[in-house]
Amino acid sequence: EVLDQGYLHLLDEVYRSGEPYIGRKVAYDSGIAQAGSDPRHIVDVVFQPCKDEAGRVNGIFVQGLDLTPQVALERHLSLTEARHRQIMDSARDYAIIAFDMEGLVTLWNRGAEEILGWHETEVLGRHGEVLYLDDDRQAGRFRYTMDQALLQGGLSGERWLRRRDGERFWAHGSMAVLRGHEGEAVGYVLVFRDRTAERHASEALVQSERRLGALVAAATQ
Repeated sequence: EVLDQGYLHLLDEVYRSGEPYIGRKVAYDSGIAQAGSDPRHIVDVVFQPCKDEAGRVNGIFVQGLDLTPQVALERHLSLTEARHRQIMDSARDYAIIAFDMEGLVTLWNRGAEEILGWHETEVLGRHGEVLYLDDDRQAGRFRYTMDQALLQGGLSGERWLRRRDGERFWAHGSMAVLRGHEGEAVGYVLVFRDRTAERHASEALVQSERRLGALVAAATQ
Protein backbone atom coordinates (compact mmCIF):
# COMPACT_ATOMS: atom_id res chain seq x y z
CA GLU A 1 0.00 0.00 0.00
CA VAL A 2 2.98 2.32 0.46
CA LEU A 3 3.80 1.98 -3.25
CA ASP A 4 0.27 2.65 -4.40
CA GLN A 5 -0.11 5.75 -2.24
CA GLY A 6 3.10 7.47 -3.36
CA TYR A 7 5.10 7.17 -0.16
CA LEU A 8 7.99 5.29 -1.81
CA HIS A 9 8.87 8.44 -3.77
CA LEU A 10 9.02 10.41 -0.52
CA LEU A 11 11.21 7.77 1.12
CA ASP A 12 13.57 7.81 -1.88
CA GLU A 13 13.78 11.61 -1.73
CA VAL A 14 14.64 11.57 1.98
CA TYR A 15 17.30 8.90 1.32
CA ARG A 16 18.74 10.90 -1.58
CA SER A 17 18.68 14.38 -0.02
CA GLY A 18 19.33 13.53 3.59
CA GLU A 19 16.54 15.93 4.54
CA PRO A 20 13.61 14.74 6.68
CA TYR A 21 10.02 14.72 5.45
CA ILE A 22 7.28 15.90 7.80
CA GLY A 23 3.68 15.26 6.81
CA ARG A 24 0.80 16.88 8.68
CA LYS A 25 -2.59 15.17 8.58
CA VAL A 26 -1.83 13.11 5.50
CA ALA A 27 -4.05 10.28 4.30
CA TYR A 28 -2.96 6.67 4.61
CA ASP A 29 -4.94 3.57 3.68
CA SER A 30 -3.80 0.50 5.60
CA GLY A 31 -5.90 -1.78 3.45
CA ILE A 32 -7.07 -3.53 6.62
CA ALA A 33 -10.66 -2.86 7.66
CA GLN A 34 -11.61 -3.84 11.17
CA ALA A 35 -15.15 -4.13 12.48
CA GLY A 36 -16.65 -0.67 12.79
CA SER A 37 -13.55 1.12 11.50
CA ASP A 38 -12.38 2.53 8.20
CA PRO A 39 -9.03 1.37 6.73
CA ARG A 40 -8.32 4.98 5.80
CA HIS A 41 -6.38 6.92 8.41
CA ILE A 42 -5.24 10.50 8.91
CA VAL A 43 -1.72 10.62 10.30
CA ASP A 44 1.16 12.88 11.16
CA VAL A 45 4.29 11.20 9.82
CA VAL A 46 8.03 11.86 9.92
CA PHE A 47 10.64 10.23 7.67
CA GLN A 48 13.94 10.91 9.43
CA PRO A 49 17.18 9.98 7.61
CA CYS A 50 19.66 7.89 9.62
CA LYS A 51 23.33 8.61 8.90
CA ASP A 52 26.59 6.79 9.54
CA GLU A 53 29.72 8.33 11.05
CA ALA A 54 30.71 9.67 7.65
CA GLY A 55 27.39 11.45 7.25
CA ARG A 56 26.03 9.07 4.62
CA VAL A 57 22.37 8.08 4.80
CA ASN A 58 22.11 4.38 5.57
CA GLY A 59 18.44 4.15 6.51
CA ILE A 60 15.25 5.98 7.31
CA PHE A 61 13.46 6.08 10.64
CA VAL A 62 9.68 6.31 10.18
CA GLN A 63 7.48 7.65 12.92
CA GLY A 64 3.73 8.17 12.67
CA LEU A 65 0.87 9.31 14.85
CA ASP A 66 -2.69 8.23 14.01
CA LEU A 67 -4.94 11.32 14.24
CA THR A 68 -8.05 9.68 12.79
CA PRO A 69 -10.19 9.85 15.98
CA GLN A 70 -9.11 13.44 16.62
CA VAL A 71 -9.87 14.52 13.04
CA ALA A 72 -13.25 12.76 13.15
CA LEU A 73 -14.08 14.59 16.40
CA GLU A 74 -12.99 17.92 14.92
CA ARG A 75 -15.21 17.36 11.89
CA HIS A 76 -18.14 16.37 14.10
CA LEU A 77 -17.70 19.47 16.27
CA SER A 78 -17.36 21.64 13.17
CA LEU A 79 -20.60 20.27 11.71
CA THR A 80 -22.37 20.64 15.06
CA GLU A 81 -21.16 24.22 15.40
CA ALA A 82 -22.28 24.98 11.85
CA ARG A 83 -25.75 23.58 12.55
CA HIS A 84 -26.03 25.53 15.80
CA ARG A 85 -24.91 28.67 13.98
CA GLN A 86 -27.54 28.18 11.29
CA ILE A 87 -30.22 27.79 13.96
CA MET A 88 -29.10 30.94 15.79
CA ASP A 89 -28.84 33.00 12.60
CA SER A 90 -32.33 31.88 11.55
CA ALA A 91 -33.73 33.59 14.67
CA ARG A 92 -33.70 36.97 12.96
CA ASP A 93 -36.13 38.59 15.43
CA TYR A 94 -33.86 37.79 18.38
CA ALA A 95 -30.40 39.09 19.17
CA ILE A 96 -28.27 36.25 20.57
CA ILE A 97 -24.92 37.38 21.97
CA ALA A 98 -22.38 35.33 23.92
CA PHE A 99 -19.69 36.76 26.21
CA ASP A 100 -16.73 35.32 28.06
CA MET A 101 -16.35 35.72 31.81
CA GLU A 102 -14.80 39.16 31.32
CA GLY A 103 -17.79 40.36 29.33
CA LEU A 104 -16.08 40.29 25.92
CA VAL A 105 -18.21 39.31 22.92
CA THR A 106 -17.51 35.81 21.58
CA LEU A 107 -20.60 35.30 19.38
CA TRP A 108 -23.01 37.64 17.63
CA ASN A 109 -25.86 36.21 15.58
CA ARG A 110 -27.62 37.65 12.52
CA GLY A 111 -30.47 38.92 14.66
CA ALA A 112 -28.04 40.98 16.74
CA GLU A 113 -26.59 42.40 13.55
CA GLU A 114 -30.02 43.46 12.27
CA ILE A 115 -31.23 44.89 15.59
CA LEU A 116 -28.03 46.63 16.65
CA GLY A 117 -26.34 47.50 13.36
CA TRP A 118 -22.87 46.07 14.03
CA HIS A 119 -21.53 43.11 12.03
CA GLU A 120 -20.08 40.31 14.13
CA THR A 121 -16.54 41.02 12.91
CA GLU A 122 -16.80 44.55 14.30
CA VAL A 123 -17.71 43.52 17.84
CA LEU A 124 -15.91 40.24 18.54
CA GLY A 125 -13.60 40.88 21.49
CA ARG A 126 -15.34 44.13 22.45
CA HIS A 127 -16.89 44.59 25.87
CA GLY A 128 -20.63 44.17 26.30
CA GLU A 129 -20.87 47.74 27.59
CA VAL A 130 -21.00 48.79 23.93
CA LEU A 131 -24.74 47.95 24.08
CA TYR A 132 -25.49 50.30 26.97
CA LEU A 133 -26.36 53.97 27.20
CA ASP A 134 -23.78 56.33 28.70
CA ASP A 135 -25.47 56.55 32.12
CA ASP A 136 -25.63 52.75 32.44
CA ARG A 137 -22.04 52.40 31.31
CA GLN A 138 -20.85 54.86 33.93
CA ALA A 139 -22.88 53.02 36.56
CA GLY A 140 -21.30 49.67 35.60
CA ARG A 141 -24.71 48.23 34.71
CA PHE A 142 -23.39 45.48 32.44
CA ARG A 143 -20.97 44.16 35.07
CA TYR A 144 -23.78 44.26 37.64
CA THR A 145 -26.07 42.31 35.28
CA MET A 146 -23.43 39.60 34.78
CA ASP A 147 -22.82 39.34 38.52
CA GLN A 148 -26.53 39.01 39.23
CA ALA A 149 -26.99 36.42 36.47
CA LEU A 150 -24.15 34.38 37.95
CA LEU A 151 -25.56 34.72 41.45
CA GLN A 152 -29.15 33.89 40.51
CA GLY A 153 -28.47 31.44 37.68
CA GLY A 154 -30.07 33.81 35.17
CA LEU A 155 -31.71 37.18 34.86
CA SER A 156 -34.50 38.68 32.76
CA GLY A 157 -35.85 42.17 32.32
CA GLU A 158 -36.26 45.24 30.10
CA ARG A 159 -34.22 48.37 29.58
CA TRP A 160 -33.05 50.90 27.02
CA LEU A 161 -30.05 49.82 24.94
CA ARG A 162 -28.25 51.54 22.07
CA ARG A 163 -27.71 50.74 18.40
CA ARG A 164 -24.54 51.36 16.45
CA ASP A 165 -25.81 54.76 15.26
CA GLY A 166 -26.48 55.83 18.86
CA GLU A 167 -30.26 55.47 18.65
CA ARG A 168 -31.75 53.93 21.76
CA PHE A 169 -34.33 51.13 21.71
CA TRP A 170 -36.35 49.22 24.31
CA ALA A 171 -35.02 45.67 24.75
CA HIS A 172 -36.78 42.78 26.46
CA GLY A 173 -34.76 39.64 27.15
CA SER A 174 -32.67 37.54 29.49
CA MET A 175 -29.10 36.69 30.37
CA ALA A 176 -28.08 33.11 31.24
CA VAL A 177 -24.82 31.62 32.44
CA LEU A 178 -22.93 29.29 30.08
CA ARG A 179 -21.31 26.32 31.85
CA GLY A 180 -18.58 23.85 30.95
CA HIS A 181 -18.52 20.06 31.26
CA GLU A 182 -17.75 20.26 34.97
CA GLY A 183 -20.50 22.76 35.65
CA GLU A 184 -18.12 25.70 35.91
CA ALA A 185 -19.22 29.09 34.57
CA VAL A 186 -17.46 29.81 31.26
CA GLY A 187 -19.46 32.76 29.96
CA TYR A 188 -22.86 34.32 29.40
CA VAL A 189 -25.48 34.41 26.68
CA LEU A 190 -27.80 37.38 26.23
CA VAL A 191 -31.04 36.98 24.24
CA PHE A 192 -33.39 39.88 23.62
CA ARG A 193 -35.93 41.41 21.23
CA ASP A 194 -36.53 44.98 20.13
CA ARG A 195 -39.79 45.98 21.83
CA THR A 196 -39.58 49.70 21.10
CA ALA A 197 -42.86 49.79 19.15
CA GLU A 198 -44.69 48.06 22.00
CA ARG A 199 -43.09 50.47 24.51
CA HIS A 200 -44.21 53.52 22.54
CA ALA A 201 -47.71 52.07 22.11
CA SER A 202 -47.94 51.44 25.85
CA GLU A 203 -46.78 54.98 26.63
CA ALA A 204 -49.28 56.40 24.13
CA LEU A 205 -52.08 54.40 25.74
CA VAL A 206 -51.14 55.69 29.20
CA GLN A 207 -51.13 59.24 27.88
CA SER A 208 -54.54 58.74 26.28
CA GLU A 209 -55.98 57.34 29.48
CA ARG A 210 -54.61 60.30 31.41
CA ARG A 211 -56.11 62.79 28.96
CA LEU A 212 -59.43 60.94 29.03
CA GLY A 213 -59.39 60.94 32.83
CA ALA A 214 -58.68 64.65 32.85
CA LEU A 215 -61.58 65.33 30.44
CA VAL A 216 -63.97 63.20 32.53
CA ALA A 217 -62.87 64.98 35.69
CA ALA A 218 -63.37 68.37 34.07
CA ALA A 219 -66.84 67.41 32.76
CA THR A 220 -68.07 66.32 36.19
CA GLN A 221 -67.01 69.46 37.98
